[in-house]
Amino acid sequence: MKKVLQCNQFRIIINNNDMKKSVKERLKDYLLKSNIKEVDFCNAIGVSSGYISGMRKSMQPDKLLSIAIKYPKLNIGWLLTGQGEMELPNENGDYTPRYNPNLLQHYTKPEGLIGILNDMELKFSKVERSNDIKERRLWMHDTLKDLRKEEKTEEAKKYKYISFFVKDEIREVRQPKMYDLYADYHKGGCIEFNKEKLESLNKHLDIDFCEVTYNKYSLRQQSTVRDELKHKYYQWRDEKECRIIYYGDADRIYLNKDCIERIYLGCEFFNDKINVAEFCSTIEKADISIEKITEVTVTGLAHLTSISDINSPYVTRSIAAYHAARLIPYFSDEYRKKYKLVSHDPQIKIDYVAERRYQNKYHESLEEKDVLNREIRRLNEEIKEALRLSLSLKDRIEALRDELGEVKNDLAGKVAGVITALTGTDS
Repeated sequence: MKKVLQCNQFRIIINNNDMKKSVKERLKDYLLKSNIKEVDFCNAIGVSSGYISGMRKSMQPDKLLSIAIKYPKLNIGWLLTGQGEMELPNENGDYTPRYNPNLLQHYTKPEGLIGILNDMELKFSKVERSNDIKERRLWMHDTLKDLRKEEKTEEAKKYKYISFFVKDEIREVRQPKMYDLYADYHKGGCIEFNKEKLESLNKHLDIDFCEVTYNKYSLRQQSTVRDELKHKYYQWRDEKECRIIYYGDADRIYLNKDCIERIYLGCEFFNDKINVAEFCSTIEKADISIEKITEVTVTGLAHLTSISDINSPYVTRSIAAYHAARLIPYFSDEYRKKYKLVSHDPQIKIDYVAERRYQNKYHESLEEKDVLNREIRRLNEEIKEALRLSLSLKDRIEALRDELGEVKNDLAGKVAGVITALTGTDS
């Protein structure tokens, strides 16, 4: 039985029968429909032949990533939740994007994500670090030909930019390659900004918001240096990049929590508890609503379950909901009370006391490790000192042995002389 919901121009197909099934059952349904043997499937994703029969509730992110790569037709969202269709629309998983030019996404590493939210600023990129070789050679532009080489380089360095990617509202976030290339292999995240609010906040700077134009003949020189930064090679066209271009001495633009629409966390972000703790502390310090945070699955889809959904009694369990619940213990009681962070779904309830204990034990273990390391270093020094003493004692013993040998030889000579003298007298 299927239900079709129409909401905000999105058509959501929900198969009630599939939602009642487990991930294991849905996976078997897909293999049966696609005429794929379980053994072949397991070999393809690099697991043992008994992996499917041993499955319980869900699957690990690395296994899901392997499935998404090996079987691109399979809808991972359907596999995890039962929502939507079993297979993606077209044979190659293609779809028609719907870009929203007012929503700009910026991908970054975990430390970059935490730093941006903590400082509330974005630093300009330098052209010499661009991934487009033409941009790294701006100093060769014809408009700078009358300058000396050093002056050309200095002039080119004054052109700066910040890269964003226009949001695709159909897919919500991009292909996994964006997290591979720009977010430290899914360990980082993506911040989504409101273009109008960002522009209004930095109107004191002479910045130029523009969408990058992709062409097959980008080696052809543009009329100005600024225009060079608005064009890229045709091979980069899938990124749908938008840039803030600036010429001058400033090195950053400023942000506030209102210009941040959403924060996406990569599927590997939760593997580092230190990053999670720092991220939650930063979010709380900036007073950013937890409703703006979404966890991204291994297929790059972010709409399975956002963190705001965990307060709903009707939430469907998914990777996102599980990770969302794991974030809550890192917030203070005041923050949890302010945003009413109470999970109603028994499947994703979390023992906050146990989690806090774990965190305390973790920090205690770090302190114990430091104490142990200091003790080991002290013992090593004592051992070295003992070795030095033993070596000096060994040398002293060798010296005494030599002295005793000399005394022995001397006594032996004297005794022999006395015996000889006595023997001669007697004769």
